[in-house]
Amino acid sequence: MFSPWRSPLPVVADYNNSGRGAEQLRGRRAARSIIKGHKLRNREPLVKIHIDCIPCYFRQALQAARFATDEQTLWWRTMSEIAAFVRTAGPHMQSHDAAETVHRIIREATSCPDPYARVKTEYTRRALEMLPDARRRVLAAPDPLDAAVRMGIAGNVIDFGSQAFLDLDETVEKILDVPFAIDHRVDFFAQLHAARTVLLLADNAGEIVFDTLLLEQLRDKRLVVCVRGAPILNDATREDALASGLHELAEITDTGHACPGIPLERMSADFLDLFHSADIIIAKGQANFESLCEQDRVNLFLLFTTKCRLVGARTGTQIGDIMLIRSDKLKTGS
Repeated sequence: MFSPWRSPLPVVADYNNSGRGAEQLRGRRAARSIIKGHKLRNREPLVKIHIDCIPCYFRQALQAARFATDEQTLWWRTMSEIAAFVRTAGPHMQSHDAAETVHRIIREATSCPDPYARVKTEYTRRALEMLPDARRRVLAAPDPLDAAVRMGIAGNVIDFGSQAFLDLDETVEKILDVPFAIDHRVDFFAQLHAARTVLLLADNAGEIVFDTLLLEQLRDKRLVVCVRGAPILNDATREDALASGLHELAEITDTGHACPGIPLERMSADFLDLFHSADIIIAKGQANFESLCEQDRVNLFLLFTTKCRLVGARTGTQIGDIMLIRSDKLKTGS
């Protein structure tokens, strides 16, 4: 069956994985995988862009350009340069590389280093205003840990990269009663209770405010939160993590680059050490799902709301569905 998430073409070298540097990188990765007891697959499937991604790139570009500037000439310049990029794009491209390129073009065309800065500040403010009531609901729930997980997923609707921007207030109000479309909570809670080190791969600004509710339930553990290394979309950075108070509950680290998701082939040795040594990994959001969904790991859990038809096709879910997926079970459908 054809899947829009798999390119019909073989994995090919790109600008990040070519030449002598790539050969050295592959050697380091192979050595690290042996040390950690994880054997790398030579042709691990990667999430590729699909033709339906192209309209989203144009939509994001115009949205971000308008956030960045009131100069219509710069809006036109942005769209023209995105059109030039699209002419070179194809199903060989990894989705996170394409998204990173699109938003680099936007920043350069508008001379704005963070087009979503005001949006992130506004949604962080809104989330902080909602936090006390959300905390009361979590603490009053029959299972506060389950309620905290649900609140974190509710915050995932704050996503300017998605065409389906769902209502935050309505989602938070109803989240405690919404069924999971894919539900691996039994495995998740069992591992979470036993874990000593928890790695949370964060997603969006504003959303991470709701993630504090889960962190508050896990104070007896070592908690590490990883955010983006530089601005892209409304994804959370260190600045957003500090504004949200995450540093009071967890260690804060970052990916080291402005790329959505967690492309392991580009992550630092220190991050890979943490990724392989953490007892449980919680990956929030669609971008982290796209970059990690092929990881066959029993301790990697993907928490997000479906906001894209292609993600729905990959997971068998509908727009607005919530999921908690153990990554190794995604392929088997168990």
